[in-house]
This record gives sequence, C-alpha cells and structure tokens, in this order.
Amino acid sequence: MNIPFILNWTERRPEDIGARVSLMANVQGQDHLNSLPAKGVWVAGGFNTSADYSGVEVAVGFNNVNGELYGASCGLVNYAKTNGRFALQVGAVNQISEYNPAGTVIQIGLHNRTENQSSPFINVRGLGKCFRGKKGAELESKVE
Repeated sequence: MNIPFILNWTERRPEDIGARVSLMANVQGQDHLNSLPAKGVWVAGGFNTSADYSGVEVAVGFNNVNGELYGASCGLVNYAKTNGRFALQVGAVNQISEYNPAGTVIQIGLHNRTENQSSPFINVRGLGKCFRGKKGAELESKVE
C-alpha cells in the first residue's frame, strides 16, 4: 500500500532499494522470510520500520529495525535488534538489544544502550575494529 509522500509500505525487497520520503511512515512489511535488507535512504515524519536495514534512516519519531542495522539511524528513538559491521544511532534514546562483536557501534544521545552496556551522551563499542593491527587493538583497550 502506497500513498505517495504520505505512507510507503512494501512487502518484498525489489521495492525496498533506493530513497523513500514520507510524511508519515516507511514500512517494510511482515514478509521478512522473503525479504533481504532494505537499502538506501529513508526519511519519514513519523517512523521507519524494517526487518534488516543497510543505509541511512531519518525520522522525527522513531526508527525500528527488527534485525541487523548496518548504517545510520537518526530519530527521537532508535531501536535495532543487532548491529552489522558498523551502526550509528543518533537520538534521545538509542537501543541495540544484541551486540555483534564483529561490528562497531556508536550511539549519541541522552540514553544509549548496547546489550548490557549503558552510557549517557555517547556509547562506543568495538571502535578498534575500524582500524587494523596494533593501532586497532590499542584503541579497543582504551575505549572498552
């Protein structure tokens, strides 16, 4: 169901690639078994929700990723089940339920939580994975 620039709702991956702009919401439907990650840029006045997401999500309300977030999520509230190789969340409340140690998470907001680690203002996990060798290991030990 699509109402241009008001509500974008898709069930399958081919329609989930590219840019979406919506006054109300961008939704990847419940057919998650047949869907691969949504990719691109999603901008919504209300909320964005998807199974897995790779790209940039921006919403005034909230961003909900029921799977893996690989990219950036900016809104009042940002939630992802787990992170990909890199996940950035910027908002008042940021949550990643299950931390994937193979990736890097940066959260900026009033309340930030990645699995069992909470921190106000800024929360960083796995930053050393962005760098190789001795420099990455050294940075990892300082941050965590």
